[in-house]
Amino acid sequence: MRRNTLIITTLLVVVLGACDSGSDSSTDGTATTIAASETTTAGGDPTATFDGEACVYSGPAQFDVGDEETFLLRNNTDAKTGMVLAQIDSGLTIDDINGLGIENVDFVGKTYTRDAAPGGEAVANPVFDESSSWLIMCLVRDLDATDSAPAGDYPSAVFQVDDN
Repeated sequence: MRRNTLIITTLLVVVLGACDSGSDSSTDGTATTIAASETTTAGGDPTATFDGEACVYSGPAQFDVGDEETFLLRNNTDAKTGMVLAQIDSGLTIDDINGLGIENVDFVGKTYTRDAAPGGEAVANPVFDESSSWLIMCLVRDLDATDSAPAGDYPSAVFQVDDN
């Protein structure tokens, strides 16, 4: 009986471990692809929607230190699209970033990246553990580009994380 219990417990640990998708709290640039049918998020999450021409952010302009949020990327194109959440220098605005060009903006801390399949969605769960400015943007890599979703970086918005 004891041996059967040990075998069953071991199998459960192996199966549950294989099903665990991991935590985003230490993510530093790894990408995951999630098909639309695999995505489950509650309504009202901060969302970046990419239509091939622009990355439109809908969500708060400010979060509190300690918040753990779910960010959703909706990819309304026929190209694989990435979402980037990155800490940037405080004081930069989206107009500054558009004027400088994304290649001239320093990512100064944590960076979360997620890929969404064509017509799919992706989810990132950043942990905001310090006051800082963050950029949310969409991107299409050269090898994923299509006529309706050209390669490029599509900065969307800057938001702040502040002490309560």
